[in-house]
Parts: sequence; structure tokens; C-alpha cells
Amino acid sequence: MVRKVFISASLLVKQFRLIPNDVLDNSLLFFAAARSWMFPSSKAELQEAKKQPTLYINFDEDFKSFVLDKEEKGDVYWFRPECDYNKASSWLEARKDTDGSNFLPLILDPKWWKTEFNVDGNNEQQFTSDGAAIAQHIQDNTFEYDTVSEILVQSNPFLEPALTWEEHTVVQVVDEEEELAE
Repeated sequence: MVRKVFISASLLVKQFRLIPNDVLDNSLLFFAAARSWMFPSSKAELQEAKKQPTLYINFDEDFKSFVLDKEEKGDVYWFRPECDYNKASSWLEARKDTDGSNFLPLILDPKWWKTEFNVDGNNEQQFTSDGAAIAQHIQDNTFEYDTVSEILVQSNPFLEPALTWEEHTVVQVVDEEEELAE
């Protein structure tokens, strides 16, 4: 069974009431944001949160409660402020897949991305085909949606990274239309 990984808090908050509870309950949250941007615990953190282009502190309270519940279960990873893919990998490895097994570590070897990824059709790309750019993002510890999505799915094919629920719905409708046409 595929496990959804929502990778954008600012997009998820807009659609979270549309997503079935079983999907939300089973999902992982891998956010580029810092926890303190949504849940500041000091005046300095509040000031920092107010400087962000997305005002996470103003997110819907039900959504924030959902995130806190997921966090209590260990199902949330905040990429900032550390910006460390090795720590993200450790977090993921400690999570259980739907079959009860732990997820595999993230593929973080820049050489693999430059020489093995998408070479002769070995690994079908889903979000980006630029292995050199992925390697650079890993080395720089930068968070780009397509890069993070590709790292997640290449490392663990049963993860389904998503920016939005609409994205999932569109894919489902297209798949159903293709099945009907056959």
C-alpha cells in the first residue's frame, strides 16, 4: 500500500478538509518549514514567524491541531532550521510502512544520482530527471519540491509525495478515464 507524504504545509492547509481521514491518518508530513514558524515558543520565534512569506502562525487551528497530532506520532519532519537530509533519512527510517517494516534510508549519495539514476532506464523518474541537480541539492541541503519528491520515491517506491490533494485527484481521474477507454 502506498503511503502519502505531503511536502507543503502551505498547500496542504488549503485542502486538508477535502482529504479523506484515512489518507490523513496514514500520511507523513515532510515540510520545508521550521516548526517554530507554525508554533513559535518565544518572542524571537514569533518575530521570525511573522517574517516568513507564508504566515504559518495564522493557519487554521484545526489544521495546526492535526499537525500536532501527527507530530506526537512522529509523523512530521521539519526540514528547517537544520536543513539536513541525513537527519531526514534517520527520521524516515524510524517510521513504519503500512506493512510494519521500516522505510529504507534516503538515497543521498551524490554519485548515485549522477551516475545511476535514470541511466538506461534503470530508475524511472517521476518528478525530475536531472540527477546532477538532485545531487547538488543534497550537497547544499536545499529543499526543492521536485527534488525532495524524487529522493523520497526513488528511496522508497511505496511513498507517494504530493504537494496537493488536487494533484492526486487529477491523477486518479485520468487513470479512471484511461481504464474506461480500454
